Amino acid sequence: MLCLSRFVSLPVVGSLLLGGVASAQTAFPVPVTQSAMIQIDGPKKGANADRYFNVEGKSHDKYMNYGVLRFETKGLKADLDKKFGAGKYKITGIALQMTQSNAAFTANGGVQFFFSADDRADIKSATSPLKYPYNPNGTQLHGEALAKATFSKSGEKADPTKPHPTDYDLFKGEPGQKSLLAALSQGKTVTLIVAETDPAVAATWSAKTAALIVKAAPK
Repeated sequence: MLCLSRFVSLPVVGSLLLGGVASAQTAFPVPVTQSAMIQIDGPKKGANADRYFNVEGKSHDKYMNYGVLRFETKGLKADLDKKFGAGKYKITGIALQMTQSNAAFTANGGVQFFFSADDRADIKSATSPLKYPYNPNGTQLHGEALAKATFSKSGEKADPTKPHPTDYDLFKGEPGQKSLLAALSQGKTVTLIVAETDPAVAATWSAKTAALIVKAAPK
């Protein structure tokens, strides 16, 4: 099983041109702390609700859902300060790393990622008011767009002992990027929503191996 130590820095080979200066990046993986699949009758229940993270479009009838991921980033700023010196770094990239866990119903299609500053919405219990479909303009989990991507089924079923992760770039200058950066700089809970843009999509991932990959470099 893939094990991501909390905020372990990983060197990134190569360099990135930042303000005319080539600087080596370092990647800081932040493991997921909570996940949920929100269906038409609320959060999915049972052991599979914590094991898998699926996003299924409206053509999948009663199984249609969107997903919510939460990450605790309190230790991230301290690790960045330790690596580069207090305030002497710049975040240069943010990606959501997901590992496929495919099934017979898995289907390619489009998905969209949102950032929400709402870290208090109940995403797990039977009394949660959240229902499918996702409304980014709603009073709960109000979201700002981060990116769109295409889920493409891998050639083999994902094996937790031999993970094949995919990084979904969230650093694309979309409206939610500024808010996400602010949350990371303050060590806040980061809430991401993944919803379908294609009614036929059935994106299937492992919930337990999800990670937010934050890249940073010295100023």
